[in-house]
Amino acid sequence: MNAVDTNVLIYAIDTQAGAKHQQARDFVDRLDPDMTVMLWQVVQEFGGVAARIGRQRKDDQTGRLLQARLIEMFEILVPPVSVFAQAWTLGDRYKLSYYDALILAACADAGVKRLYTEDLQAGQTIEGVELVNPFV
Repeated sequence: MNAVDTNVLIYAIDTQAGAKHQQARDFVDRLDPDMTVMLWQVVQEFGGVAARIGRQRKDDQTGRLLQARLIEMFEILVPPVSVFAQAWTLGDRYKLSYYDALILAACADAGVKRLYTEDLQAGQTIEGVELVNPFV
């Protein structure tokens, strides 16, 4: 099972992201709905960032459309409350920001084996979750 971090999805709507914009769009288009889940916190964070980008660029539809597509295509995983405490533990253990640790805790809890992200060091496996940078 795979999951995608917010940053990858934001590049897919950020036309000012240079080459990463098209790379992210292509990457999202290739995601297999049978092998990929969207974490609740990623979907909500994406919505918040996409709304801000949309207001700045006078385009509030692109983010809405991609979020609706993600919700329609992929299973949305809502983590249990226990991931909040686990995020603190992972953050301390691996020296991660709280939000990165929270995503990792949710992945580990759900049995996600691969997280596509640009925020964390690619090539590592943390708590059974392989970190892969889709832009490399």
